[in-house]
Amino acid sequence: MMAYRSAGVRIPRVSRWQYEVGQHVPVRQLVAGDLVFYARNPRDPSTIDHVGIYLGAGRMVEAANRSAPIRIASIWRGGLMRYGVRPAPSSPRMLGVVRHGQWSPGVAAVQSRLRAAGACLAVDGAFGPITLATVRRFQHAHGLAPDGEVGRATWEALVSDGRQRSRSPSC
Repeated sequence: MMAYRSAGVRIPRVSRWQYEVGQHVPVRQLVAGDLVFYARNPRDPSTIDHVGIYLGAGRMVEAANRSAPIRIASIWRGGLMRYGVRPAPSSPRMLGVVRHGQWSPGVAAVQSRLRAAGACLAVDGAFGPITLATVRRFQHAHGLAPDGEVGRATWEALVSDGRQRSRSPSC
């Protein structure tokens, strides 16, 4: 996972192997940055076939498959393993701060959540002036300092704000 690699934490590429790295944490005790796992048989770790990064408030960022865009989704669905994994003692830093001028999957996740909250903007992974203005409007509407940076408080508000919509708003 690129988020961990960029933070200097090495984890295996395969989800089943990732389950064996780091500290196992009960799902109800996950913190942002922990890994969440899904299996065909949740009682058997050898059947793990999917992993996401926990964001908080029962949400995770995931890539459902190679052809699907990165999205934010609920962790509460079939196949959820009873334990997640904290691959590093300071997993919460894995979310990082997303800011103007960046181009990354994290920016795409922010844009996706903003669209799910009803904003009209492209989900292209580029944090340009439209994303900056949209983040500031979102922050202001949620009682946050409208600094345009997506740090911990803004991530929490994005993750907690409504459900992920299956259809984008018509712009």
